[in-house]
Amino acid sequence: MRWISVLGDAPRAADGQNRRMPGVVLDVTERKRAERTLWEIERPLEAIFESIQDGVCVLSPDLTNRRGNGVMRQWYARHLPLEGRKCHLCYHDRHKPCDPCPALRCIQTGRAESDIMPDADGRKLADRLMERQPGLKFLFVPGYTSNIIARHGVLDEGVESLEKPFSRQGLLHRARSAG
Repeated sequence: MRWISVLGDAPRAADGQNRRMPGVVLDVTERKRAERTLWEIERPLEAIFESIQDGVCVLSPDLTNRRGNGVMRQWYARHLPLEGRKCHLCYHDRHKPCDPCPALRCIQTGRAESDIMPDADGRKLADRLMERQPGLKFLFVPGYTSNIIARHGVLDEGVESLEKPFSRQGLLHRARSAG
């Protein structure tokens, strides 16, 4: 089977009849085969990308969002579409990169980087909720390793936290002890 693409124009004569059709006929079979191969490669990768239960995005070197998984689209639904926008704008409402910016460090060093992003922590959310309901108890489940938390001092002394991964029993025990 061959794929053919026809590009042309059929101008009409004064009597409304087509007299000629100038144009180009292209065999695009190889392009269609390459597209099909690429689709077959990307389909399982897309399923893996979408199955990740944490927010994942792919950025270009200038910090433009190239792609985000379903979790990111859910978390940042108010900023959709995420693709084509700078990460600091659609994730943090900033007009310049965050400080510190793990994406810039990753681009500079070529190593995986992570950090706690400004304006994106549970402590600020807890403070806002406490204003509405004083005495409310919290159990923080950080998405970062304890050494990053200790380095940045995110959790105050006496604040309860539970590190991932945890069991149902572990969660129940810590929730009861926090309350």
